[in-house]
Amino acid sequence: MSATAYAPTPLSTILAAFDDPTEQSDGTLLTRCPAHPDSDPSLVIHVNEHDDSRVSVGFGCRSRCTHGVVAAAAGLDGMNLNDVTADVAVSPKKPSVPASTSARARLEVEANRAAARLMRTEDDHPVRLMLRERFGIGLDTETASQLGIGLDGTRLRVTVRRADGSVAYAQARATDPSDPIRWLGDANE
Repeated sequence: MSATAYAPTPLSTILAAFDDPTEQSDGTLLTRCPAHPDSDPSLVIHVNEHDDSRVSVGFGCRSRCTHGVVAAAAGLDGMNLNDVTADVAVSPKKPSVPASTSARARLEVEANRAAARLMRTEDDHPVRLMLRERFGIGLDTETASQLGIGLDGTRLRVTVRRADGSVAYAQARATDPSDPIRWLGDANE
């Protein structure tokens, strides 16, 4: 009985299955998800380098398509995505740098100010309309504070907190569907 030779999947083969993945500042790749109708790129491709010139590939869809569903929709089911040869250049992921105490304090102050700004707006303000119509959220001050929601210019500000309640980072979402940049913000960790 002869053994079948096993060959790792080339990274270029995996990337070719997606619509023009673009490299992001954190070393991930962003593309349209093949598992659902996707007008804006929502699929993050993680390429994790290993010491032996091999990489593994993972998928994270912002619309919550599972790894297996994405792989199947891209025609990659049955491939070992944990044993991939790096036949094309990949940028290493940038290490996470914890935010300083002063940066966290600044984010906390900004979160509180953004929530207060939102509470001072009229019910027909674009951010309030988006929250109500798109997400089904009617706001009072306590709810806005608990959810970390506020107003940042004309954008909906979302403050993300850690389990201990401290601010991790904030992002601001455009209310205008024609805005070419839907989300603004940088993660601190």
